Amino acid sequence: MKLFTKIYKKSSRSLNSIKLLLAVMLIGLGTQVWAEDFQTGSVIIDMGASNQTYDNGLLPYGLVYELIVDHNVPVRWAINPNKSKDGNDFQANGTWYRGGSFIIPVGYLSNDVNSVINSWDNDGVRIVRVNSSFTAPIYTTLTSWPRAVLDDQNGAIAEKYFEYADIPDAAFLTNSNPGQLGPCDDVYVMPHADPHTWDNSWKTALINFVNGGGSLWAGCHAVSSLDGMVAGANFLSEDGLLDWDHHADGNLNYTYNPNYNSDPIMQFIGTFDGATAEGSE
Repeated sequence: MKLFTKIYKKSSRSLNSIKLLLAVMLIGLGTQVWAEDFQTGSVIIDMGASNQTYDNGLLPYGLVYELIVDHNVPVRWAINPNKSKDGNDFQANGTWYRGGSFIIPVGYLSNDVNSVINSWDNDGVRIVRVNSSFTAPIYTTLTSWPRAVLDDQNGAIAEKYFEYADIPDAAFLTNSNPGQLGPCDDVYVMPHADPHTWDNSWKTALINFVNGGGSLWAGCHAVSSLDGMVAGANFLSEDGLLDWDHHADGNLNYTYNPNYNSDPIMQFIGTFDGATAEGSE
């Protein structure tokens, strides 16, 4: 537990692994990319800073949450379907944007919404008010925020992920097991858990949740434990994963499959290699 906490402390090397969770939460909200024209005055939440920090890499998700939940503002998520890793998504006013930036059309920028955006801008979110029209490839329009359910074994670790993004507690439930999952829940979060030890009813409940369209985020050796939780079957892989005793600590440096460059979970800038350098898996 001590090593795991060290991996996920508030540091630059763990930032991208936290962004993976936030992306997983939003990934099920879009299935098609289209080109959309934006008018002068639209706002871009720039996600592509070369120097990724908690302010410019995680706080944008808190802003998106507030816009959607508190102000009913639909937020566009721009991802180029043909991009390279860390490649450009679109160009606006002579500047290229990458990293899956978010866009607020000018028509939704009321005085209240502008005030909210300015506040997050002051906190370090990279805000650009574009003074010309532009076109961007849109992965989806975000109009609701998924509800996360944090596993009761060590789900409290993930509470920090939401805290770093300044997403309020209303966005998730804590201390829950799969048997408590309901139709209003969207993603089950289980850092450092041991699902292979669960009661069979919990295993069945999680399998039914995922097969029914729910999302799952797992970290540390919970991943291999998931794969081995059902006798004679692999939950996550075709051939089975190694037990965590066989692959503590990552073997850097990793390569990333180019077939997934435009996948929403791959919009982090750089690598998340450092987050795997210590501890179980």
